[in-house]
Amino acid sequence: MRNNVYNQIVYNSDYEYGANQRAPYLAASSDPEEYHQLCVIVKSHFPQMNREEIDALLLKLRKEGCGYVAMINSLFDVYTNYPDKFRENFGFSMYDTDGSLNYNHVLVDLYCKMDNHNGGRFLFFTWDIYAENEDRIWSDSDKDGKYEWTEKPFGNNELQMKYRWESYCKEHGIDVIVLCSRAVSVENYASYAEKGSVSILCSNFTLSNDKNQTTHVKNGHFMTITGVTVDETKYIVSSWGEKYYLDPKDIKGFKYYQVITYKNIV
Repeated sequence: MRNNVYNQIVYNSDYEYGANQRAPYLAASSDPEEYHQLCVIVKSHFPQMNREEIDALLLKLRKEGCGYVAMINSLFDVYTNYPDKFRENFGFSMYDTDGSLNYNHVLVDLYCKMDNHNGGRFLFFTWDIYAENEDRIWSDSDKDGKYEWTEKPFGNNELQMKYRWESYCKEHGIDVIVLCSRAVSVENYASYAEKGSVSILCSNFTLSNDKNQTTHVKNGHFMTITGVTVDETKYIVSSWGEKYYLDPKDIKGFKYYQVITYKNIV
């Protein structure tokens, strides 16, 4: 992605344009062998989970996993030329037997390990806080006006994603820093891409693709920016494992940019 030239192994318009948070859940029907492998990963974190509970977890990942996907895109982008180092850090191959990238293995492991975890800090002391009820909200669903707890995928904000990704990478011996609230624009994107992978978290916007199809996204959504269009009016982004275009002027809600920078990969 450096100098506006995206990594054509990670971002392949004909196959997979980055990772896809929907893929692990869909693997149950599309790729039973991989689904079994993902179940093994889940059970390494939650040994008591049954098939139904695992499917519920993967469905939750499907609904709120976009931030994790943006981080994983950055990982595979920087490790493309170092598959042996990837295996050393993670204990399995960067590529599946069919030659595709092993996004889903890292994605599920990361999600199981870090979802709902947040960092506490006081002076020079830091600690991990597990927010058990992060995805639960009070809902007025009863006709008699009573409120009850309901489950709703929460997603991640900038600081949560920074903490979760930096913590996860540290456990795997990877030196990374996630810079938040960067002043990225289509005009200066290339200079930020020189430093690392650029992602955007925004809401209330419309994506378009090469077929002139559009998708409106109301709630907050993380995407990896892989470049800008020739006329420098739109970002080229990776979302749900596909290539889209995003005009920053069309974003009606919030928008935040992150730059994920790795050091000492080899």
